[in-house]
Amino acid sequence: MGDRVLAKMGSLLIANRRASDLVARYGGEEFIEMIPETDRQGALRTAEKIRAMAENERIETDDGNEIHCTLSIGVALYSVGELEDACDNEKIIRKADEMLYKAKNAGKNRVMIYP
Repeated sequence: MGDRVLAKMGSLLIANRRASDLVARYGGEEFIEMIPETDRQGALRTAEKIRAMAENERIETDDGNEIHCTLSIGVALYSVGELEDACDNEKIIRKADEMLYKAKNAGKNRVMIYP
């Protein structure tokens, strides 16, 4: 069942990305999406749209029941000028991951953004 949920969420992310965006599975049950040339408001709007769409999804179980899914999303913003090397990329990912866990700890099914 977990694989089915991950596949559904991955499909949702891919279907709602722009041509310039990058979506990838990152770790066991996490995804990463890079959305270049997007300001804070645009990133928040995109994350909220994805969160709301996931909340409305229903996934059928093997026994014919449906489960309801939610997403917690962590967002980290940066400008191209801030990134100097691969270590900076890792810092951004760590910040997004911190925001993800902040969203989970705040009750799940929400978006947290840094800065």
